[in-house]
Amino acid sequence: MTNKALIWIKQRWRLVTLILIPLVLLPLPIIIKKSQARCGYIVLILALYWIFEVIPLPVTSLLPLILFPMAGVLEANKVAPLYFQDIIALFFGSLAFAHAIELVNLHRRIALFVLRHVGTSTKWTLGGLMAVTAFLSMWINNSAAASIMLPVSLAIIDELERHEKNYSDKKQTVKEATSTVNEVLEITETEVQNGGISKEVILDASQIEEPNTGVPVEVKQRFRSPWQKQGQLKVEKTHEKKYEELRKCFLLATAYSATIGGLASLVGTGPNVFVKGFIDSTYKGTNFNVNFLNFLLFALPVGIIMLILCWLWLQILYSRQDLFKCRTDPEDREALADLKAMLIKQYNDLGKPNWSEYTIGIIFIIMIILWVTREFGETHGWDIIFEKGYYQ
Repeated sequence: MTNKALIWIKQRWRLVTLILIPLVLLPLPIIIKKSQARCGYIVLILALYWIFEVIPLPVTSLLPLILFPMAGVLEANKVAPLYFQDIIALFFGSLAFAHAIELVNLHRRIALFVLRHVGTSTKWTLGGLMAVTAFLSMWINNSAAASIMLPVSLAIIDELERHEKNYSDKKQTVKEATSTVNEVLEITETEVQNGGISKEVILDASQIEEPNTGVPVEVKQRFRSPWQKQGQLKVEKTHEKKYEELRKCFLLATAYSATIGGLASLVGTGPNVFVKGFIDSTYKGTNFNVNFLNFLLFALPVGIIMLILCWLWLQILYSRQDLFKCRTDPEDREALADLKAMLIKQYNDLGKPNWSEYTIGIIFIIMIILWVTREFGETHGWDIIFEKGYYQ
């Protein structure tokens, strides 16, 4: 019976939690008969519902519309307008536009376009990746920007690793072939004349001729001495470690730059928008206000400085040998050429920009221009055409 009950609870834990949370917290409003206690009771219920996600988050966010009037904390006609203030409309509009960018795949086109032009070395590829992620994060959700760029960053590392592995294998093959040819050349003329011996050696070719006599030396199998095998394993481990560190570097760079980009514009992340709402309500009727332009002038330089410092720190932490390297090795040049070809191929696979992408791109530019030119501090912009007090 006990086991059945536990299985039932495990299967329906959300329902059990949904019912238990209000019951466990019920003593709070019963013992303390004040509106503050009733408000605290509702806030705790909402917080725990959000934490455990016993019901969908949007449903939880609508519960205050019912619970506050029921508990006598706040009237319904005061709660309802808070759900669609002008600041919420701004946030909703920016989210809708971000979804439109993702829907037409414009974000990926922008990312690949920039990355294929900055990939002259690993450090600049990292810098380009961070710059694109931060730029996208200025206009769309941080998580969305990071999720967009993560596959791109992993593809870059995989391509570099694949090329270096191929290059290393090629070098090893050439080295073994050279070593084998040297062995062949050690066959003396006397040995060949006495026994007509053909010495078995290791090459990929089917036959090789001894230079002096023209006697064919048959190739039957490949052999590596223990020190060769050990050296090869050591090189492979070094490569694996190098790219494991580089992969960490690129993944952290994507996450950090998405966060930094989010703070650089007013619509970059939710807290920025709500700070504007708080200032507008707290300092209403004064000259102190936050608009898109003055927020951008304040936050964008800070974001750029943080992005550069983050790039430097990640380079020092994970790839310091590349940071101060002025000349690119032939191997690296070849790898980066392959990387660029891969990025160009991915960009070309998107095809030509369609009507939707052009439309969203034009709206994007117009929207930024309107945000920036609405007002310039105490000087009016295009907002002068509206009657004061009827807009925020």
